[in-house]
Amino acid sequence: MRLLYSLFLILLFSIISGCQNHYEKGLTLLKDKDFKTAELELSKLTPEDENYKKSGDYIIYIWGCTAFNEKRYPEATKYLKKFLKTKENNYEKPNEIEITILGDALLKLDKLKEIHAKEMEKLTGEYLREALKSNKKDASIDEVLNDIKVIK
Repeated sequence: MRLLYSLFLILLFSIISGCQNHYEKGLTLLKDKDFKTAELELSKLTPEDENYKKSGDYIIYIWGCTAFNEKRYPEATKYLKKFLKTKENNYEKPNEIEITILGDALLKLDKLKEIHAKEMEKLTGEYLREALKSNKKDASIDEVLNDIKVIK
């Protein structure tokens, strides 16, 4: 009987120690870029969990990454900035996985800035071509540049 009880305790301890909680599992899934499963895992946390608020922050990060991957850039920018803002106000020291996720968010925002700059350059070029084709052929450079400022 005593041996059976000991085996039961050993088995129970190995099961418990081998299981990650929803928060840790969600972060691991995020690190592996499995956004859908990570969101499902993080959404299992309840307000009683100590990492409940942080899980909400990471769900915002997931929304930003999803929007980024689907080329919905304005939405991605909004969510990633919101995520970083929440992390800015959090004075806890991040763990290794959290640092990886923060770095990824910053890289995505840098990429979004590049994409935005290229889109503005393309718009400006298209506007200039249209302006030259249209009745603005006689327009001065200052007038065209002023019109471009209005577009931006």
